[in-house]
Amino acid sequence: MLNEESFALESVEAYREKLKSPHTEAAWKRWPCLSRQLGVELALDQPA
Repeated sequence: MLNEESFALESVEAYREKLKSPHTEAAWKRWPCLSRQLGVELALDQPA
């Protein structure tokens, strides 16, 4: 949907580096999966 130039922007690269940080991964692991806790799931209709 987006052209390759959009992903080459400096701001996008900085965001991607931030996501790779061990601190970011540790933060995600500290938070429980609310959808699993609450029994919420996404079910899409599939054509017969």
